[in-house]
Amino acid sequence: MMQGKKDYLPYLILIFLYLMVTILIHRNSIREIEADSAYHTAAVVNYFWELNFRDLAQYLELEVKNNHYESIKVLDNTGREVEVEVRGHPPSFLETFLIAIHLIPTVELTIPVLRNEELLGYLSIIRYNREIYYHALALLILCISLFIFYLTVSLYRARNFLEEIVRQRTKDLNWEIGNRERIERDLRLTLNSLGEGVITTDLENRIIRMNPIAQTLTGWDFSDAEGKPLEMVYVIKSPIREGDDAENPDHEGSFVTFGQNILISRTGDEFRISETRTPILSENGEALGSVLILKDISEEYKLHTQLEHSQRMDAIGQLAGGVAHDFNNMLGGIIGSAELLKNYLNDDPDAEEYYDLIIETSERAASLTTQLLTFSRKHKILSSPMNLHEVIEKSVLLLKRTIDPIIEIKQNLLAESFSIIGDPTMLQSSLINLGINASHAMKKGGELYIETRNVVLDEAYCQNSTFPLLPGEYLQLIVEDNGCGIPKDKLPHIFEPFFTTKDLGKGTGLGLSAVYGSVTQHHGEVKVYSEIDKGTSFTLLFPVSESAERSRTQEIRETVKGAGTILIADDEKIMRLTAKGILESFGFQVIMAGNGKEALEVFLENRDIIVLVLLDMVMPVMNGRDCFSKIKAVSPQMPVIISSGFTNSNDIKQLKQEGLNGFISKPYRTYELNKLLRQVLGVSQ
Repeated sequence: MMQGKKDYLPYLILIFLYLMVTILIHRNSIREIEADSAYHTAAVVNYFWELNFRDLAQYLELEVKNNHYESIKVLDNTGREVEVEVRGHPPSFLETFLIAIHLIPTVELTIPVLRNEELLGYLSIIRYNREIYYHALALLILCISLFIFYLTVSLYRARNFLEEIVRQRTKDLNWEIGNRERIERDLRLTLNSLGEGVITTDLENRIIRMNPIAQTLTGWDFSDAEGKPLEMVYVIKSPIREGDDAENPDHEGSFVTFGQNILISRTGDEFRISETRTPILSENGEALGSVLILKDISEEYKLHTQLEHSQRMDAIGQLAGGVAHDFNNMLGGIIGSAELLKNYLNDDPDAEEYYDLIIETSERAASLTTQLLTFSRKHKILSSPMNLHEVIEKSVLLLKRTIDPIIEIKQNLLAESFSIIGDPTMLQSSLINLGINASHAMKKGGELYIETRNVVLDEAYCQNSTFPLLPGEYLQLIVEDNGCGIPKDKLPHIFEPFFTTKDLGKGTGLGLSAVYGSVTQHHGEVKVYSEIDKGTSFTLLFPVSESAERSRTQEIRETVKGAGTILIADDEKIMRLTAKGILESFGFQVIMAGNGKEALEVFLENRDIIVLVLLDMVMPVMNGRDCFSKIKAVSPQMPVIISSGFTNSNDIKQLKQEGLNGFISKPYRTYELNKLLRQVLGVSQ
């Protein structure tokens, strides 16, 4: 601002000097008129006295012309104008303008006309100082020029000021745009890095943003989905929601969680998701839209379902084990009693036929309990090396004799390592169960395909499996058919005992449950995949062993005789009496007890005559394990045998380490008990 005053100072000084010169010229003009007035007055007096107004007018006209007067008027002594008035050339428009703004000075004089001090009249003279006209014109031009210059400078400075504002504003806008782009980029990177799907909508519920996860889940590209209603892109098949807020998201700032939904993508794929919606609010709390966060929980739900299934199977297994325990006690009494009665048949063919019928029926019932125990993983299995390919080939031979010939059986045994540790009888039973089930699914014929191959399971696979797998090499066994398939809603239940898809009376529902238990006891895994009218595939995994050799001990069914007293402890009366009869038939004396506490008391009273103790594992008051420990504490050398309808193989292994002499599963045959006694007591034939 100070710089602007310094710029105008020379021009102000110039104008001041010019005005001073103009004033001096104006004052000089006044002096000239006053000097001429005396001369003019004398002439006017002479003409006025002589009343020679015509000559007076000529005189005045000449003076006006020569001296640039505007006008000269003659007045009488009363101030009234006489007939003499002379006017000069009228001023131009520009002169009139300059006169009006006082840039051309005007001089007006009224001079009295006297003769011998007698007032004859007045002489009125008006003169414009035209000598200053050009000075005034130059002054006007200078003022206009200065004004234009001032406007030019002002406009230039205003332009520079506006340009500076524009530059600063542009800089600010560029920074704001850059900052917004940076925020947009950071937001995009953040959304793209999230493991959940994100969809943002405006107040009209139209999509304004989607991240890649949301695009994958919905099957929509953002370019296609932008601006479309949310319900067109986000299609829910079966919402699992609570309350009315599901359709009216809260815009007051609180979260609205909808739980789990089934999302149908644009391509028809289904995803189980959990969703959370919350409003988008401005700084002043005004609602701008909402953000929907989607999490794909399909795998989690699958694992959770598998875990629930595994827990349910364990619970059912516990129930099955309990049922099998009681059932085996009853079967043990039936089989033992029947074998004792055989000694009284006296070679009666009809009686022996009934005896065989009782034994056959009881063994069939025992096989059902074995399947239950296999499912519940409480059936003791052989743990010896075996060649699974040999088991498969033997099973195929049996299946070819069993199933309808219209079903073709194909084998593709590709596994190079085919030795596992386990029970060949149990695995053969599992393969036959799978083969028979497959044949029932192919009533019009088809193909049963059996394949083996070697696979290596890593740590991640084993951790995600619901079976207790360890990383390493496994033998994969696939049993596949092209039959009718299993309905999707029935797949989760096929391994449950007594569950069957067959007609009433055509299946026990224990085949697949036995397969499940058998695979689990072999530390493996079983999975099933099925499609309606396309077939079913079972995949079994078994840990590979180094050797396939195993030895088989021939059963010895000859009866041996013994002597001495045996203590029997069992809470089931029928088992106590049956075991007593069998042992007495061998030549032993028997003392009985109804529970572990009673058995311990009897043992302490009669330990000098007792040669062996036969304990049931599960008894009230005191169980067989605790009774065994107390007997061994009193008499470490006393032979003890545990019998049970079911027990955990780890428990038996632990008891053997503590001195257990033998174990026998219920229901047992006479020859099996006799054989075990011979091994434990060393009784000779």
